[in-house]
Amino acid sequence: MNQKRLLLRKNVEKLSTTSVKEDTLRAQQDELKKAETRLSRIEQRVLRHQTKMRDLRTLLSEKRLRHKQKNTPQTKRACETVANKLKLAIRQRNETVSDFREIKQIVRDQRTMCKKLEKKEAAKQKAVAQFLKKWERDYDREIKLREKKAKQRRRWLQSD
Repeated sequence: MNQKRLLLRKNVEKLSTTSVKEDTLRAQQDELKKAETRLSRIEQRVLRHQTKMRDLRTLLSEKRLRHKQKNTPQTKRACETVANKLKLAIRQRNETVSDFREIKQIVRDQRTMCKKLEKKEAAKQKAVAQFLKKWERDYDREIKLREKKAKQRRRWLQSD
């Protein structure tokens, strides 16, 4: 009888700890890792664009200062080319920042989804364990009741 109880308890623990939908949780966690790596890459890109813009702004101020001092067509062209490069860098940085915000939102959503799936799995495992314990208790009660009735019938048959 003790081994039977031990076996039932082990089965309950196994069913309550193993999950049916682990694949979906793993898939979501993999998606989260991919999104986090994309986020870190795009963050590095944003930083590169910002340093490039800072360098171009200092270069533009130097070129403008030189143009004020010399005022030649060559210095004017140099100012214009650096200004155009700066505009391009600003546009690229703005695009990258918008992508960064979108991916950041995706990562945030993915994290909440993973947390909710983990909570769901924990609740499901708890519910399964509770159901199995209740079922086992009711089943044992029913078997004991049937055994008791069978013993009573045997006694009645023997007493007649």
